[in-house]
Formats: sequence, structure tokens, C-alpha cells
Amino acid sequence: MYLNDNKPTKSPIVTTAVLAASTLLLAACGGGGGSSSDSGNNGPTIQNEVVNINAAENTTRTVAITGDIKGDISIVRDSSAITLTVDPETNEATVTISEVERAGVDARYEFTTSSDLRYIITVSAENTSAATTVAQTATLTEATGGGDLVRDDLRLAEVALELEYLASQTTYGDKVAAISNNAGTVNIAASDLSTSITTLAQALADYNAGDITDTQLSQTLNATQANFDTLDAAAGDVIDDVLNTINQLVDINLPANIDQTYALEYVPEADRFSRYMNADFGTLESDGNFSFNGPYDFLNSVFTFANSSASK
Repeated sequence: MYLNDNKPTKSPIVTTAVLAASTLLLAACGGGGGSSSDSGNNGPTIQNEVVNINAAENTTRTVAITGDIKGDISIVRDSSAITLTVDPETNEATVTISEVERAGVDARYEFTTSSDLRYIITVSAENTSAATTVAQTATLTEATGGGDLVRDDLRLAEVALELEYLASQTTYGDKVAAISNNAGTVNIAASDLSTSITTLAQALADYNAGDITDTQLSQTLNATQANFDTLDAAAGDVIDDVLNTINQLVDINLPANIDQTYALEYVPEADRFSRYMNADFGTLESDGNFSFNGPYDFLNSVFTFANSSASK
């Protein structure tokens, strides 16, 4: 005798109900290994068309568009210096970049066309008009002392003192002492300038980070001018002390109070400060190369920047 011989037989109706419930449960749980598709997959496939534009301020760029624009142009990232317009007749998108006040700005636009293309146009615009201000500021902030900015004067004074020594017009000890005193003089004169340069370095960092405009950077640079003039005058005094030697032993006619006639200035082509890279003394090339002419030819052997655009 088997135990299940005495088990009651299930009703066919109950069995059918259980099977039906099981089938519904499997369907609800995704059983059976079937896959579902998003209704969106039945529509057209949209392809992305990515366009990256890098340009300077005050320029325009055009992009050829395939198909007609459907809907509005979405401005994902905006900039007041960048605009995008689309001509429906020519199917061209025109990007217009006006004056950029900060180091750089960017914008991003997206739109879809009837050709099932999604255009993603990213524009990066650079401030080029402030390039000289930025370069001058950077050169100032890289100076480790007053001597870096007036090294031409210190170099010329050192050569003059060496000539005096060779002509037995001074002793070796006096020559060495004078060279040391000259360096000390310009460094003392640059003490206030050093504080201004620290402020200027922060302004440059803020500008590069996009936190201030080029006008604000220029204002900070101009604020250093008074302290810069103090250094300029001190370096001029260094030259005045050896002016007779320069004009007599070398036969170069430099004016007294040279800082008042030829101020220490930033030379963009050479990315350095100098009073001697002046048209009165020679020729400055666009690549920063400078050659002393005529009566000033001797200075070609004095200054490392002469006849060498690589020296700064």
C-alpha cells in the first residue's frame, strides 16, 4: 500500500486555476527568457554631430548644417561674448565672437535637424587683445629681484668698471666693491616694487582663473608703475656713476640721467625689460633679435640679447 493511494485527487478546476496563476506570475517577473524593447527604439536613430571651435575674440566661424533645424536651439552653456545664428536658406550656423574681457570664455549649443542629426557645437574663445599685458605681468612676477629687471644697466656698469680696472683707473678691490654696491642699490630700490609684484601675481592668477577682467589686471599692473619708476631711477644712477668711462674709453655717447631719456620699458618682441633696445641705438626685429648700429656697435659685445633672439 502506498501512502499517496489515500491522497485526495485535485479537482481539474483547481489545477487549471493554479496553472493560470503561475503563468501570470512568470509573465509579471519577466520569466521565460523574453526581451522587451523601448518604444523609442522604433523611431529614427539620432546621430551626434560634434563640432568644437577654438577661436580668438572678434572673429566669426561658420558651420555647414545638414537638414533643417527641428525645434529650438538649446543653449547649454552661455556667454555674452558668443552668439550663434542659423540661416535657414543656406543651412549655415554662424558663430560670432565679440570682445572677450576675461582670459577665455566658452559656450555650447545643441539642436536637432530633419536629417536625424543632433549638432553639439562647443565654442572656446580666447582673449588675444590682452596678450601683451599678460606677458608683461608674467615677466614682472617672475623677477626674483630688482637686478633681474635692470640687468642691462648692471651689465654695462660692470663692463665699464672692468675697463677702468684695465686702464688702471681703479683697483681690483674698488671694482669688486662697486659691482656689489650697484646690486645692493637696485635691490633696495626694488623693495617696494616687490610688494607690488606679489599683488600683481595674485591678480594674474585671478585673471587666468577667469575671476577678473583684463581691465582689472591692467589696472593692477599700472599701480606698480610708481615703484617701478623708483627702480628705473636707481639703475640710471648706476650708469651715471660710470658714464665718463662709457663715453670716453668706449666712445659711446650716452646721455646723463639716462632713465629720463630712455626709460626702462617692457619690450614685447623680446619679452624682457630694457632701455637699450631702442630705435636710437639699433634695430629690433619682430622675433626679438636686436642689433646695435653705428657708434653703438660695441654694445653688441656687451649685452647677451644683442644678435640673439633666444637670449632674454
